[in-house]
Amino acid sequence: SGKDWAEITRLGKENYYKKGDTILVQGDPKQQLHQVITGVCRVQIKKKIVNELGESEEIIEIIGKLQDQSTFGEISFILGGVASASVVADSDDVCILSLKRKQIEQFLNDKPKLTAGFFYLLSKQISTKIEGAQLTLFQNKSINRINNNDSNSNGQPKQNDFVMPDPFKLFEFPTYWEFPSNTVEFTEIDIPSTSSEFQEHASKFVSTIALIHINSNIHKVKFSTFRVTRLVRIQNPAMWLRYKQRMQSMSLDSSRISSITNVLTGLPLNQQVNEYHLYHGLNSSYMSGILRFGFDPRFCSLEGMFGAGLYFAENSSKSNQYVHSGACTCRGPSAITACKCLKSDEFSMLICRVILGDALIEKKFRGNNKGEFWYGRRTEPLRPDGIPYHSVIGESRINDTLAALQLREYIIYESSQVYPEYKIYYKRD
Repeated sequence: SGKDWAEITRLGKENYYKKGDTILVQGDPKQQLHQVITGVCRVQIKKKIVNELGESEEIIEIIGKLQDQSTFGEISFILGGVASASVVADSDDVCILSLKRKQIEQFLNDKPKLTAGFFYLLSKQISTKIEGAQLTLFQNKSINRINNNDSNSNGQPKQNDFVMPDPFKLFEFPTYWEFPSNTVEFTEIDIPSTSSEFQEHASKFVSTIALIHINSNIHKVKFSTFRVTRLVRIQNPAMWLRYKQRMQSMSLDSSRISSITNVLTGLPLNQQVNEYHLYHGLNSSYMSGILRFGFDPRFCSLEGMFGAGLYFAENSSKSNQYVHSGACTCRGPSAITACKCLKSDEFSMLICRVILGDALIEKKFRGNNKGEFWYGRRTEPLRPDGIPYHSVIGESRINDTLAALQLREYIIYESSQVYPEYKIYYKRD
C-alpha cells in the first residue's frame, strides 16, 4: 500500500542533480533501489561497434527515459550483480530517492507481511516494464550483440538491436511454469491429471502415507489411502523473488551446509542448499492468504514442540492430521470431538519448496517446558560457533533408534525459506 511504501522510503536519502549529472554508472556494484521524485532522466549504455572504417569504437546509446515516480535498479537489487546501464539527469530539477539494500533487508527482517508486499510491488514494476518493452536497466547477458549486418536472411536482429530479457531466465522461474495471459503475475494453474507432473506428485503423496496413520483414530475421518483429485500449481512472482533472494544468500554459506539424507519426498531440488518439496497441512480457509503473501511466523504457536516455527512433514499422512475442510473450522489434530469434516469432503494440503540449508538434527528432544531448550523459541538455535542454523529437523526413530519422534518434522523460522508451490486436493478413502 501507499502507507507501507512511505514507511520504506523514510529509510532512503534524497539527492539532487542538474542536467548532465551522472546518477548511476554502468558497472557500479552498489545494489540500491532508486525512485525519481522530480525531473527527467535518461538511461544509457556504453557499447562497442565496428565503424565504417572497420575500426572498433565505443558509443553511448540511449535506451530509455525516466520521469516522476519511475523506479530503477529493481533487477540488480533483487538478483545482485552490477548496474548494467547508466542513468543521467536530463533536466535541472532532478531529485532521486535512493534506498540501500542492506537498510531495507534489516527493516523488513521482522515484517513478513510488509516484506511480501514490497517484493510484490517490485515484481509488478518489473513485469510492467517487460510487458511494455521499456526495461530501464538491462543485465549485460540480456543484450543481444551480433555482427553488424544490414540484412540477415535468418531474420536475426542487427547489431544495434536488443532482445527483451526472458523473465524465466531473469528471475530463474522453474522451467515448467507458464503464464497463459503473458503477464508475469500471480497465477494458479490446474495441472492435467494425465501429465507427468500430476502423476509424480500424486504417486509421492500416496507412497508417503505412514502405516501408523492408516485407519487411525488420530483424525475424525479415517482412511486406508488417499485419492488425489486435483493438483494446482501456484505461480507467485513476488514471493518467488523473495524466496530466490533468500536462497542466494544461503548459498554463500554452502561450505557449512551438509547434505540431508533419507528425505521421503525425493531428491533435493537444489542440493547446495538442501531444498526439498515437503508437506504442510492446515485448515483450507487459511490457504488463500498464504498463497498470496506467504507464511507469517508471528502467528505460529509457542506451544509447538520446537517453538514457534513453520512445521513441515515428509509424510503426507502426518500433515493430513492438521487438514480440515468443508464446514469444519478446527485447527490441528487434537480437535476430534469438534471436527465437522466428512468422509465425502474434498481436502487440500500444500506442497512447499523448503530450503533447509544448515540444519540442526535434533535426536534427543530437549523439552519445551519452562526453563527447557525449546521453550519460547521463535528463532533458529545457534551452532557451537555462535552462527544460527538455518532450520531444525526433529529426527525420527526410523533414522535413529535414539530419536524421540516416530516421524520426521522439519521446522523453519524464516518465512522466506518457504515457497508454497502446489495445492493438492484429495479424498480420504
